[in-house]
Order: sequence, then structure tokens, then C-alpha cells
Amino acid sequence: MRICILIQLFFIFSSFNLNLFSYATSKVTKIVAIHSYSKDFPWTHMILDSYKNELNSNKINFEVINFYFDVKKVPFDITKVHPLMNEITKTLKQKKPDIIFLTDDFAFHQMSQLLIELKIPFVFAGINGEIPSTILQSNFKKYSGVFERYYVSDSVHLLERLLNKNKLNLLVLLEKSETSDEVEKYIKNEFKKYPGLHYEILKTSDFDIWKSSINNSKKKFDALYPLQPYALKDSNGSYLKPAMVIEWIYNNSLIPTIYTAEWHIKCGGTLAIGLRPKAQGQFGAKLTLDLLQNKITKPLIPPQGDIVINYVTTEKLKIKIPFDILTTAKIVKSVSSPCNPD
Repeated sequence: MRICILIQLFFIFSSFNLNLFSYATSKVTKIVAIHSYSKDFPWTHMILDSYKNELNSNKINFEVINFYFDVKKVPFDITKVHPLMNEITKTLKQKKPDIIFLTDDFAFHQMSQLLIELKIPFVFAGINGEIPSTILQSNFKKYSGVFERYYVSDSVHLLERLLNKNKLNLLVLLEKSETSDEVEKYIKNEFKKYPGLHYEILKTSDFDIWKSSINNSKKKFDALYPLQPYALKDSNGSYLKPAMVIEWIYNNSLIPTIYTAEWHIKCGGTLAIGLRPKAQGQFGAKLTLDLLQNKITKPLIPPQGDIVINYVTTEKLKIKIPFDILTTAKIVKSVSSPCNPD
């Protein structure tokens, strides 16, 4: 009799556990992803694809609702941003998402304070700046994220090796955007590590001004550092594809160019220590999984990407690649035209 009762209890308990397991695996995790840029912007969709792939690899059943501020193509205009903010706020209150995924600086700064007020956990990715003190000092701690850091010091050191120079003159080229503002603050701090370094920063979205500066750059500078070629306009006010900008620089510049992604080098750039958008998404997903389990992990910086050098460009500029760099870097042996982001 006792054995029969134990057997019955075993099956009841097993059935209960199976039901719990079924619920856990069938529960849909609701995610709202809010992006600074457009859905067609390569950096954005590479981060998002990597984020979703990492969640899928962990067998997470989830759905994502996306919003795009599109600030690269639409200059900051409160009349256009405010309605989208209202739509996002309405969605957050109706859908009650489990977590928010924010990509790049504009979305982070625009949304983070509201998310704290609504007490919705969030993860950021691709952030060039720092976390504002208002967030750090708040009682809400259910957030984490992935910083985006340009490998400025390593890039300068690599260029010194390639050019066999200890004191460089750099022309830094930035578009006019919120992202560029954060990048400018960061690189100025990084450049302090090189007391002998001279640099000038040109920040404008007018490509004609970029072209004029680049055409005259050999007289004064050793290299170009086009950090933000993503929201430049031609003389008619139309936005230019970044690949077209990089190709123009390759065809017209008489000095080396430092970039931040491997595909820039395939377009004719000289060297890059590549940013890794896929790593931004992958680590963002891992931090999301931690938060879903009520585990709070400190924001992090992903590992450095590959050193990438274009052999065709170095030959054109008569730059000899030191043997130790040649054996460790990823060498691109052609210039793609037309070239496109990977």
C-alpha cells in the first residue's frame, strides 16, 4: 500500500515538474529594442542580428519589437523625435516588456531615464560615452551594457610603427552628430597619452569641406583619422553612402588613413583595429540573460578586434609593413569597388 502511494506521488510530482518545465520553455520573453539609427544602417542590423542569434543559441523563446530614431539621416529635431517617444512610451506601458535593448548613444540618453522611472530592466550596446551620474546615483540597478571603445592608443602606436615616426600629426574627421560629440570627448582623453602627438579635429557633415581638407592634408598631416563617415551630405544636401566616402578618400588622399572596421580597409583604408559590432550584440545578449535571471553584471568592453591592413594601399603610399606586424595582422590584398559593409 505504501509503495502504491509513493508511486502515485512520484507521478504527480513528475507531472508537476514537467508542467513547470513546459511553462519555462514556452514563456515568451518580451523585448523592446530601441535603436539610434535606421534599420538599414549596417552597424545597427549587425548588432541586432548578433543579439538575436545569441538568444536563439541559448534556446530563449522571445519576441522583439523594434523602434528606430534614425538620427544619422534625420538631424536632431524634437518635432520628429517627440512623437516617436510617445509611441515608445505607449508600447512600454501596454506590452510590459521584460527587458529593453538600447543601441548607441542617442537611444541610450533619450530612453534610460524613462526606463528607470518605469522600472524596466535595460541593456545598452554601442555606447561611446559614459553612464550619466543621474543613472549611477539612482536606486534602480537593473541595467547593464556594452561600451564601444575606439582603439585609439593602439591605432596611433601601430601608425607610428608603420611610418617609423614618434611624433605624428593627425587630422581627425568627424560628422556632426551626437555620436561624434561622445567620440570627440573620448579621443581627446586618449590622445593625452601621447604628449608629442599633434592633432586637429574637423567636425562637419558637409563632405565638400572634408574633401577640401583632405586635398590639402599632405602639407600638414601624416595621416587621416575619419572616425565618423556615416552622415555626410553632398552639395545638394543629400546623404552619401559611407562606402562612397571611403572610396573617394582612397582615390584622393596622399597620406594613410586610420579606420575602425575591417570593411573600411577593404574599401581602401590603410589600417584599422576593428570594432566588433557582432561582439556588441553577443555580449548584450549575455547581459540580457543575466538580467532575466536577476543577475546584475557590470557593463563591459568587448575584446579588441583584429588588426587589419590593406597591402595595396600601403604599396601605393610606399609604406613598408614591419615583419612582426605582417605576420600577426589580417592583410587585405585588394581594394573592392564598389565596396559594401560586411
